[in-house]
Amino acid sequence: EEQNITYRSCSNLRIHLCTSANFIELILTKDVSTLEAIYDLIDNSIDAARNDLFLKNKNELDKFGLPKSYKGYEVYIDIKEDYFSITDNCFGISKESLINKTFVIAEPSNHDYGIGQYGIGLKRSLLKIGNKYSFKIDNGQECYVANFDNQSFGIKKNLIAEITNSTGKPYTFFAVSELKDEVKKDILNKKWIDKAIQGLQDRYSIYFSKGFSVSLRYLDKDVLLSLKNSIPSLRTDGKFLPKTTPLTFGDVNVTIESGIHEQYYFPTESKYSLSINRKLTNDFGIYFICNDRVIVKSSTEQKHGWKTKWHSEYNGFVCLVRFTSKDPSNLPWNTAKSAMREDASLFLDVIEEIQPIADNYRSEIKNRYIKNKDVKTETDAGADTESRTYVGKDTESGTDAGEDTESGTD
Repeated sequence: EEQNITYRSCSNLRIHLCTSANFIELILTKDVSTLEAIYDLIDNSIDAARNDLFLKNKNELDKFGLPKSYKGYEVYIDIKEDYFSITDNCFGISKESLINKTFVIAEPSNHDYGIGQYGIGLKRSLLKIGNKYSFKIDNGQECYVANFDNQSFGIKKNLIAEITNSTGKPYTFFAVSELKDEVKKDILNKKWIDKAIQGLQDRYSIYFSKGFSVSLRYLDKDVLLSLKNSIPSLRTDGKFLPKTTPLTFGDVNVTIESGIHEQYYFPTESKYSLSINRKLTNDFGIYFICNDRVIVKSSTEQKHGWKTKWHSEYNGFVCLVRFTSKDPSNLPWNTAKSAMREDASLFLDVIEEIQPIADNYRSEIKNRYIKNKDVKTETDAGADTESRTYVGKDTESGTDAGEDTESGTD
């Protein structure tokens, strides 16, 4: 039985209730690779560009209800041995957001149709990459400048930013110095930078096709990037036309588009080329795309809805599964946007639709293109490949980034 016992107070003891900065850093960055941290920062820039489009009523929409063009918006990344910076011209940050949200961990972002939603992307990225930070944020009305470090997080105190005159053109600049040893090791690895560039193309393919631009300077040299859309379109000139399956789950719209790869032709067709078909093998399979951000690329894994062994009669098959939601927290992806949440009810319902679509493709292709038993399928063009590549986690950085392609380069 509880009793309220009162004591005569002689003095007070101040007891700390807080979280250490080191603990916050460990929890946020433990399972995130260097590349994922950089991609998070690019995601922030894209969200800012979309906000700017909506604010200016320049939001002509595509058939999925997302902005049709990001032309004129760009990101510039500078990577050195012990320095990293990212600059964009997308929107800047409002004074209110900077004061109350930008550096508050786990304060949910409110970007309509965004690709960052948990309020941890910017903070996690800075903490992952290095120990000292600076920013210069111009929202077109005022410019804010500050320097701080990794001990600024997790302790209840205020960051003081200097207010200067605006240039009149919004931009955001973040710089990180005193890079973590793991990050420095990644940066100096040639395979890592090659992987980073490929990851840019895989993840942001749709944004590049809409005019968004990324420039890179690496170890004091400008890198010529030819980033473009690597997501295949579907053929509309064949005997088997693209199929579209629209689904709605609450506030999430799902569109499953499937058909023949735009460059793939069968042996009975005049444009057939075995050498070209062989180059396309890694493009076949299932793609998962959330609010235009590619999460999974060319997968034939069971966890993504592929329930049988790959057969040559599936060659040419492309299935684009697009999730669109005004509230990104409703989308079935993980916080790093490196994989789909395979336990999410929405995701499980959607992938049940995929194998029947693939089997219908196989059946229709056999009937329309391979009726003649003398016509052989291309078993040497990817027939028995059981899985493809993904766009999720990075495997070069040694941070348990295992699934090197949950969307094309995972």
